[in-house]
Amino acid sequence: MDSTVHILIAEAMVVCLLVLLAHSLRHRAGLAERESHTRRLAEHELRETHQVLEGILGAIPARVFWKDRNLVLLGCNRTFAHDAGFSDPKEVIGKDDFQMAWRDQAELYRSDDRAVMESGRARLLIEEPQTTPAGDTLWLLTSKVPLRDAGGEICGVVGTYIDITERKRAEAEQHAMETQLHAKQKLALIGTMARGMAHEINNPIMGAMNYAQLIQDMAGDNTTLAEFAGEIMAETRRVSLMTHSLLRFTENRETESRTSGRLAQVVDAVLAPSAEVAGQRGIDLSCTISSHLPPIVCRPRQIGEAVSALLMNAVEAWGEGVHGDGRKISVSAEEPITDGGIQSAKDATSPVPERILRLTVDDNGPGMSEETLNRAFDPFFSTKDRTRHSGLGLWICRSIVEQHGGEIVLSSAAGNGTCVRMDLPIESVRNAHNGGRKVEKEA
Repeated sequence: MDSTVHILIAEAMVVCLLVLLAHSLRHRAGLAERESHTRRLAEHELRETHQVLEGILGAIPARVFWKDRNLVLLGCNRTFAHDAGFSDPKEVIGKDDFQMAWRDQAELYRSDDRAVMESGRARLLIEEPQTTPAGDTLWLLTSKVPLRDAGGEICGVVGTYIDITERKRAEAEQHAMETQLHAKQKLALIGTMARGMAHEINNPIMGAMNYAQLIQDMAGDNTTLAEFAGEIMAETRRVSLMTHSLLRFTENRETESRTSGRLAQVVDAVLAPSAEVAGQRGIDLSCTISSHLPPIVCRPRQIGEAVSALLMNAVEAWGEGVHGDGRKISVSAEEPITDGGIQSAKDATSPVPERILRLTVDDNGPGMSEETLNRAFDPFFSTKDRTRHSGLGLWICRSIVEQHGGEIVLSSAAGNGTCVRMDLPIESVRNAHNGGRKVEKEA
C-alpha cells in the first residue's frame, strides 16, 4: 500500500474521530447536568465514557485537542502534549497557543479556531506549518469542528492533525527530480542543436565570410562597399562565435568529469583575460577568494566558462568606449552562514540540506532596468551591442550552475550596479548525499 493510500485512510480516520470526539464531549456535558436522582448512574456512565475516550485518544496516531471559547486548551491527547513539549496532557490544560513552541503560528491557528466557532462549520484537511520545541518546522494536515454544549450552543473548538512532513518532503524531492530531468532534457536539446548548427551553419558562414573579405579587398576606393563588406564579416563572425560557444558548452558537459577542486583555482584560471580588458577600460577588477575554503565537486571548465561570462558581462556593462575613474568590479567567495545552504535545513520539505560556497561578482556599473532584469535569463537575450555578443548568455550560466546542484541569483537596479551570486554545494555534503561516492561522469 503506497503512502498516498495511507494518507487518505488517515484523513478519513481524522474526520471520523472529530465527529466522535465532539459527540462524546457533548454527551459528557449532558450527563454532568442530569438531575440528582440519576447522578450516580450519570457518574458511572461518565467514567465509562471518559475511559473509552481516553483509550481512543491514546491509541490513535493523530494529535487531538479541544479549547474553550477563549481558545484556552481544555484537554488533549498524549501525542499532542508531546508535540507541545510536555510529558503529560494535564500540563497543557489552561494554556493557549502563545505558550507553546509554535507561538509563531499561534495567530494562524487561533484565526482558524475563531472561524470555526463563528461559522459553526467544520474546517477540514488544512495544510499548515508547525514549529517544534527543537526549532524544526513540520507540516500538518489539520481538521477542526465546533464544540457544542448539551444545549447545542457552541462552547469551543475540537481539532486534530496528522504529521504530513514526510509526504511534503517526498513531493519536494519528486519536484526537484522532475526539475533536474527537465533541465537535462533542455541541455540535451541544446547539444543536439549546437552540433547541428556547427555542421550545417559553419561551412556556409565561412564561405560568406571569405567572400566578404574578397569584396573588401577588391573595393579599392569604394569605402561604402568596403564598409558593407566589413559589416557582413562582423555579423558572420558573431554567428560563428555563438555557435562555437554553444558547441564548447555541450562538449564540456558530455566529456568532462566532475572532480574535487578549489573555487579559487577555477576563478584564477579564467581571471586574466577579463582583468586585461578591464584594465584597458580603466576598471579596477579585484578578486578575493581564500584558498582555504572547502572544495567543491564540479566540472572545472564549465564553472570556469560561467565565471568568465559573468566577469565579461560586468566588464562590458559600461560599454566598450566608456572610460573613467571609480569603476570597480569585485569578485569574492565565502561559505555563508545560512539555515542549511541552498535548501534550509529547518525547512522539513527540503530534499537535501546543503552547505554551500557563494561566489559573488559585484560591479558599480549602470545596472539594469526592471524590464531588463526580468529578461536577463532568457535564451540569447543581451543588452550588448550585437557585434560584441558572442559569449555564453546568463541562461546557459544558470543551466551550468543548476546542473551542479546550485543556483544563481541576479540583483540589479538602474544606476546602482549589478550583483550576481553563484551558490555551489560543498564537496563533503554532496558526497555524503551520494552515499560517499563521488560523481565522476554523467550521461
